[in-house]
Formats: sequence, structure tokens, C-alpha cells
Amino acid sequence: MANKMKLLFLMLLMPSIFLGQNPIPNPGFEDWSGGEPVNWVSNNIPNSVIMITQTSTAHSGASAVKCETGNLANNPWPASLSAGTASDQFIPVSQNYAVLSGYYQLHTTGSDYIGVAAYLYNASKTGIVASISASLDTPVDTYTHFSLEFDYSSGTTDDDAAFMLLQFLTSMGVATEIGSYFLLDDLEVSGITAIEPHNKAVPASFDLSQNYPNPFNPSTNIEFSIPKSVKVSLDIFNTAGQHVAAVINKHMEKGQHSVTWNAGNLPGGVYIYRLKTGKLVQSKKLILLK
Repeated sequence: MANKMKLLFLMLLMPSIFLGQNPIPNPGFEDWSGGEPVNWVSNNIPNSVIMITQTSTAHSGASAVKCETGNLANNPWPASLSAGTASDQFIPVSQNYAVLSGYYQLHTTGSDYIGVAAYLYNASKTGIVASISASLDTPVDTYTHFSLEFDYSSGTTDDDAAFMLLQFLTSMGVATEIGSYFLLDDLEVSGITAIEPHNKAVPASFDLSQNYPNPFNPSTNIEFSIPKSVKVSLDIFNTAGQHVAAVINKHMEKGQHSVTWNAGNLPGGVYIYRLKTGKLVQSKKLILLK
């Protein structure tokens, strides 16, 4: 009985040992170096457009992060902030987390919002275990708590999450108001989901997802699903309609797929990526920053 009481006391005293520590790096944005939050990647353009800055208006601690829609040649330019480093934005995780939470402020006079994208991957980084694609669109001038649940209906070949991709941006890459901004602080992923992933789920429809991160430099991930085995082509075009890259051109099995495209040899700008299978075609925009 005494040993059980000691174990209960330890669980209450040190819950992170039993539930897993928060894997988000620098979650309170207390650590900065060279004007950038440590272990985060911004889309700041040095000596030109600075969208990600440190602020002392914090929910807790000494600082938080400010993400502001920039002014690039009198055009609104979205702020983008991704966890990790420029060379590796996959964050190791130890469990199938249930919730992403934190505190935010949103200051805008237009329709800008905070786009939130989070993905839990299996150990081989080839299958998505769970995802969050959401927006925080209510303007608030005081810190407000948010809590977003991971969706485990993606389907994967691995039940256990081993890596996470996490990104916040203004208006999911389509900024509308120069000067609109949001603040973030005290981010956390927590809990263990009670929902079992559907390992062999087959997509019911043909679908092309928004690439992430977006904006990006030089690599981005493109995901799509196909309900049957078919020849697939995934191509990149510039805004003049010129074909600049063939990412996929082969027969593929039904299911969900992910591919990484490296645009290191192309100039910065807006591009179109198009997925085609037979008579079905979907296209979306992506933004390469250089």
C-alpha cells in the first residue's frame, strides 16, 4: 500500500515523466538569436521585409512572438513561422498527442486570420498519423487560450507518431491586410488520443492538399489522395503558365501520398502545382521565398 501511495505521489509531482514532456521547442518564445526565435524558422527577408519579431507583450515570461503581414513592394506578404530548423522541421515526438494548445492575440481590421497546420508523422516520415488544419479568426486584443484537436482519420502504415510538423501563418498564405498581426505564446501539445488511427483507410475521393510549409524555401511538402490505382502527374507551373517542373509522372496505388518538392533552382515567386489523374484535375498556389 505504501509503495502504491509513493507511486501516486510521484505521478502527481512529475506528470511529464508519465505523460511525456512538451516536445515543442522554445514554446514560450523566450530564447532569441539574431532577431529570430531559437528553434523556429521564419520567412523574414533580411534587410527587406521583417514579419517575425520578438515582443515583450507576453502571456507569461519575458517575451512572445509577433507575426505581422508584411509589405513587399506595396503588396501584403504573409508571415510564416515553423517549428524546427531550416535544415530539419521534423520535431521528434513520443506519443499520439491529442491536443495542440496555446495563447494568442489577433489584431486585424480586415479578414486576416491565424492559419494553424500541424501534422504527426510515423517513424519513417512517409505516413501521416494525425493532422490539424484550422484557423483562429476572432480578433482579440488580450491573450486568449486556444485548443485544437488532432484528427486521426488520415490513415497511415504506423500507429505511433514519431515526428511533428508545426506551422503558424497569417491567412494560410493569402494575406489581405498589411500590418495585421498576431501574437503567440506558451504553446503545448498534450494528452494521448483515445482514437485509434485507421491504418488501412482508403480515401473516398480525389483530393489535393495545400502544400506546407507555405511560403517555403527551398523545399515544401505536397500531399494528395487517390481512391483507386491510376497514373498520376504532379506538375509545377509559373504564373505565365510555363511548365517548370515535373514532380510525379507514374502509376500509383490508391491511398494517401506525400512528396517533397525542392525548388532550389527556381526564382522566388508564386507558382501553381497541378495534380492530374485521367480526367480529374486539381490546382493550388504555392509561394517560394528567396
